[in-house]
Amino acid sequence: MSHPFAAARRNQFVVAPESLHILGAALAAATGSNAARPLQEAGYATGVALAAAFREWLHERGEGEPGELPLSVFGERVRQLFAELGWGELRMRAEHEEASVLEAERWAEWRTRAEDEAPSCHFSTGMLAGFFGELAGQPLAVLEVEPAEPAPGACRFLMGSEQVMDDVYARLERGEAVV
Repeated sequence: MSHPFAAARRNQFVVAPESLHILGAALAAATGSNAARPLQEAGYATGVALAAAFREWLHERGEGEPGELPLSVFGERVRQLFAELGWGELRMRAEHEEASVLEAERWAEWRTRAEDEAPSCHFSTGMLAGFFGELAGQPLAVLEVEPAEPAPGACRFLMGSEQVMDDVYARLERGEAVV
């Protein structure tokens, strides 16, 4: 039986989540606070490739283009993609008209971190921006934030236009509550 996302596996290979942690630590040691950027850029390229594989998979199933699917079906197919590829359970929900919330459970890039350490799923942030931006046909920005209910393996991302995410980030920097 072929893997449901065989298309996604043609141009990709498996990398253990711990590899991302090791790479992130090495980049941080070498570049200081600039470690996030190369991980996000690598993640973005992966997200673009995943979007192409996702489209191909939907076509193979006779489901058409991602934008033609009802939102509930689209969300379920996205959840299937990331679960089947070993990333974890990713659920999307619109919080308000400007940004969407992506809730992840048992997320592969998640790691235990110090209490004062910011969320650090940099590869995932880029991957999700590349994936959803490619499917939307326009640039989207993704910002990792603390989960509503912190738990091992839980990650939370906000997604919207670059301008909206810049505004959200500025509000967070000022200590304001956001979505």
